[in-house]
Amino acid sequence: KFGEDREELIGRLQESDIFVVTIGADLNESQKATHLANSNENIWCTIGVHPCDDVDATFDRKSFEQLISEKVVAIGECGLDYYRLDKVEDKEKEKERQRALFEQQIIFACDYGLPLMLHGRPSQGSQDAYEDMIKILGKYNCFGNVHFFVGNVETANKFLSLGFTFSLGGVMTITNEYNEMIKSLPLDSIHLETDSPYVAPKEHRGKRNSPEYLPIILKRLAELKDVDENTLLEQLNDNARRVFAINF
Repeated sequence: KFGEDREELIGRLQESDIFVVTIGADLNESQKATHLANSNENIWCTIGVHPCDDVDATFDRKSFEQLISEKVVAIGECGLDYYRLDKVEDKEKEKERQRALFEQQIIFACDYGLPLMLHGRPSQGSQDAYEDMIKILGKYNCFGNVHFFVGNVETANKFLSLGFTFSLGGVMTITNEYNEMIKSLPLDSIHLETDSPYVAPKEHRGKRNSPEYLPIILKRLAELKDVDENTLLEQLNDNARRVFAINF
């Protein structure tokens, strides 16, 4: 989605003092992410395998070990995605595949002392994927962040008790559905994200999302948390330094 203007965008982000964590979704995408991170001062990355972007993708530990550097700040996106299970013939087999893939990456993150970047997407009207993730995570001494969290307050509290933070994006500018959950989160448990190129904020609906829109998300989050934007930004920067060991 950024093939035609990636370098121009990175330049604009640098000028705006915006720092980015770009995400790996399989080995190939993780290799691209590490190259971007190692080539740009304002970019860091995660490496890992998404639960269902490519159902044939595997976690080849040796290949991912070769990507580890100081610019790799988390393992993932990894987790469980049950949103489209109704289209899968053998649902239990698919769940087991995702769980095994998830646990491989949890162990890898623990071995390297890195946080996890979690992807969780429950089936409609349920918290099932989150609940299964919490059960699995409870077996390990791990930490990390739940990306694009859309669970309820009760589920958020369970992740908090395991030492996880939450990244929140432009969806909060589109719907009020998650206001109660967002208001319940401690300020030291939150990060900003865009989920680019998806889910652009309300002002840019229907267009490609971009890290340039982070200030829009910051403004909305400050409104929901009833806190000054500058104060919130300082806290969010501290959170990034603490959880992801990012030096900026």
